[in-house]
Amino acid sequence: MSDKIDILNRAIGDRVWKHRVETGVSRSQIAKYLNVSHQQFEKYEKGLNRISAGALSAIMEYLSISPEQFFSDLKIDGNTPAQRRMCRELSNNFMRIKEPKFKRLLTITAKVLAEKD
Repeated sequence: MSDKIDILNRAIGDRVWKHRVETGVSRSQIAKYLNVSHQQFEKYEKGLNRISAGALSAIMEYLSISPEQFFSDLKIDGNTPAQRRMCRELSNNFMRIKEPKFKRLLTITAKVLAEKD
């Protein structure tokens, strides 16, 4: 049973990360809103710590996303830790890019490459 819970925690954390990145919000901004440390919020995104229902509701409110949107296409796929690390590294580098047109170009490139698979 705990394996399923761990997979669900990672899937929810990944979903939080996805919506945070899509909206261009930093971890520090949401952490401050939730009154938790940047490190604690990072653990939520990695699925290392469970996100309470109240904290998840606050995150969705901060990101202006409804529960229906948040959970609509949630996939519990059990990605490996290495895959999650690569995603976080990509996200961190993406957030450091200052030029909006470069961010858009990378987004389009990733979409095109994903559709080729």
